Amino acid sequence: MNRDFIFVRCGDKATAVEVGAKAPPEIIIFDGDGEEIHRQGVRDTASVEDAMKRGLDKYVPREIDWQEYSPEKLVEARESESLVVIAFTDGKKSSVYNLEALENRSLVKLHDRITFLKVDFVRRGHVETEWKVGSAPTILVVDPRKDPGYRAVVSKLQGKKSWRSFKKSFEKGLRVLAKELK
Repeated sequence: MNRDFIFVRCGDKATAVEVGAKAPPEIIIFDGDGEEIHRQGVRDTASVEDAMKRGLDKYVPREIDWQEYSPEKLVEARESESLVVIAFTDGKKSSVYNLEALENRSLVKLHDRITFLKVDFVRRGHVETEWKVGSAPTILVVDPRKDPGYRAVVSKLQGKKSWRSFKKSFEKGLRVLAKELK
């Protein structure tokens, strides 16, 4: 279990203030972005193990509940004020890779603010033409407040991509959405 964590001893007051340490001894677990994901007081080896397990339980890959693309789903996303991700896939290795990358634990904290829609790619199909998608895999990050189509696309990722690429695109889309809500 210890290979999943980097341990840093908080031995000075400045660091304790920066991380918000309140009641030593305690374990504070942060994700890769520096956001706190778990905090727990500890007193023995068993409580340290328990704190690390609870931290890992909150920071795991999560399967996405994909919905089939439809204009109605865009309306629902608009009403719920969530970002939309549309995945055009064809079942080949690069499509499968992208779908798995979208489930990376570093992206899970963003999932609750995103509606995930999937389209089985058909060359020159109606949906592909509407969104100007010419190949699979293609992932579109979409602002649901705009009329459906390529003008609503905040970010377009074509081909095999890493979770880091998706994260940047999701964050960009969420910033765009936040600006429109103000």
